Amino acid sequence: MQSSQVGRHLKQFLLENTSLNIICLYVATPFELGVLSGILDDASLNNRQFYLPRIQPEQKLSWHHVPMSHPLKLKQHPKFNLQEPPPHWPSLNQIPDLVIVPCLMMDAQGVRLGYGSGYYDRQLQDWSARGATAPLALGIVLESCLLPALPCEPHDIPLNGWITEVGIQQASVIPTRLSQAGAMTG
Repeated sequence: MQSSQVGRHLKQFLLENTSLNIICLYVATPFELGVLSGILDDASLNNRQFYLPRIQPEQKLSWHHVPMSHPLKLKQHPKFNLQEPPPHWPSLNQIPDLVIVPCLMMDAQGVRLGYGSGYYDRQLQDWSARGATAPLALGIVLESCLLPALPCEPHDIPLNGWITEVGIQQASVIPTRLSQAGAMTG
């Protein structure tokens, strides 16, 4: 139920922000909120390009284009308990417009708690270093997992905002790119 509510908020955000065309999503683990099926199954979003991550040996992510044919044929990662796209799907070769990030917890400044491996922090840092404009980054988190503050280390990259089952909210300390997207309201 909560995943479907979050998915509805994300879909509405995408419909209101037509300039967000290259979108990085994720395949949820059993411990994360999933929004993938509700987004990929929606014909009104077929003009967008969606990408999913693969974990690379050098602790980086590669992003692969999702074919709009169903069912998705994902592969089980050999080490982690997650599904990822096969390596032959076309790779992302530019900076995306929007990145949807799984979160265990988040705070009002956009600091997120993930699983501690830093994959998303490294990816966001890499995109920021390569491009004039960093992608808009929104976390997916339960409303009950929003905290006033989380510890933040120098390598942590704050997100622009978050989507919960209640709605969308921008972080109080806004990284670049937020002003180019539509207003976020909760």
